[in-house]
Amino acid sequence: MAPYSAIDGGVRLALVNETGAGMVCGTDAPVTASLTTIDRRGRTVAAAGVLVNFRVTDGVSQLFAGSSITNAAGLASDRVTVGATPGKPLTLEVRSVEAGTGVATTHLALTRPVLMAPTASLTSQAALLGPSTLVNGVRLTTGCTRPDGTDALLPAGTPATFVLPDGSVRNVTFDGQAPIVFFVVPAGMVGQTYTVTVGDATTGILTGTFTIRSTGCLSLTCLL
Repeated sequence: MAPYSAIDGGVRLALVNETGAGMVCGTDAPVTASLTTIDRRGRTVAAAGVLVNFRVTDGVSQLFAGSSITNAAGLASDRVTVGATPGKPLTLEVRSVEAGTGVATTHLALTRPVLMAPTASLTSQAALLGPSTLVNGVRLTTGCTRPDGTDALLPAGTPATFVLPDGSVRNVTFDGQAPIVFFVVPAGMVGQTYTVTVGDATTGILTGTFTIRSTGCLSLTCLL
């Protein structure tokens, strides 16, 4: 079993399939709670027969069952499907009801970043808006599929950093409404390469290197 990710008194919580940085959007992960109690001799022992409720509070992730009764080893398990929105953290809460007394307790909550999928990708497009004005657009596909079948967007404010051929840096952010960010470069940089880094620790980070190309496009609508 995975190491316990959260501990609160006699309750421990393990969330399997973590990447080390967080959980990948849309993945299915086992979750296990371990409950202990103090017996009459003052010893710490497994709390068997306790009704455990798992609850996600991020509004997009889902549990398979939502509750489980601890076995003789004090373990209760469920499965959670991580939400499809990178940048919207998974929050998992553990509650229990004591079988003998009916006492209900909220023990602890575990929060993990939800990251873009391994299939996330970047593409580059360009529009020449004048003899010396070139607009480049970088489109992001997060690889996280929403219930309506569309690709999930990054939250507003997610950063994108462009390093241009001359070494200068342009910092922009996604607006949360479209999967594309723009930056303006001198037309003299056509044929040269630039690097873009998208995201942060809450969404996962993706980097791409592209060649600046002039196109016949004369409007930003070509990039949308």
